[in-house]
Amino acid sequence: TLTGRASYEHTFFNILWGSLAPRLDIRYSGAYWTTNNRSLQNTSDRPGTIVKNAFSYQDSYFKYDAYLNYSHEGGRWSGNLWIKNIRNTCEVVNGMVIEDEYNLTNAVNVSAPREYGMTVSFRF
Repeated sequence: TLTGRASYEHTFFNILWGSLAPRLDIRYSGAYWTTNNRSLQNTSDRPGTIVKNAFSYQDSYFKYDAYLNYSHEGGRWSGNLWIKNIRNTCEVVNGMVIEDEYNLTNAVNVSAPREYGMTVSFRF
């Protein structure tokens, strides 16, 4: 699986007695299996076919995060606004397919939804 990350940040000085630094993070992940137990589907036309479904296989995806950081020139305080997973995409992190003679059960863990917030720090 091919994965990658890129970030860009630029600092603007002398903005309201401090510096302002917007940043954008981009992450890419290639497609991957989410479980080692790949479900086999026995159909009359294709016996033993590996099933790709939302529980056993994750397609490739991009994720985007943005930050706006401010630092006062004296260094006594700083703050930032952030938003993670801007597009609010959901990826299967890992999954499990449990098969017995009666049932096929899927259990998955998914990534965090869009999150946003603010952080403020003071130095005494």
